[in-house]
Amino acid sequence: MGLLLGWKHVDPNRLDKNNRTPLGWAAIGGHEWVVKRLPDLKDVDPYHPNKNDRTPLGCAALGGNEGVVGLLLYRKDVSPNRSDKNDQTPLEWAAAKEH
Repeated sequence: MGLLLGWKHVDPNRLDKNNRTPLGWAAIGGHEWVVKRLPDLKDVDPYHPNKNDRTPLGCAALGGNEGVVGLLLYRKDVSPNRSDKNDQTPLEWAAAKEH
């Protein structure tokens, strides 16, 4: 992963056809290993929102991925108070989905 992101033409924050970043996909899928390492690589924005204006933390909270939520909340550059386009914070999504 680090080798691929080390190439100068690879943008780790680029949105794919589903408007998600690699970190967003890892958060949605509950891939703790990737979430733990990806933000430490140069130029990866752990706060980059998807098409619903939901951050990786919001995606992890919505999906009930507790390990990923914990990893992201540990970071100083991730805020749990940012709401998405539905005006819902990660905590509100987690509560609404009974996580």
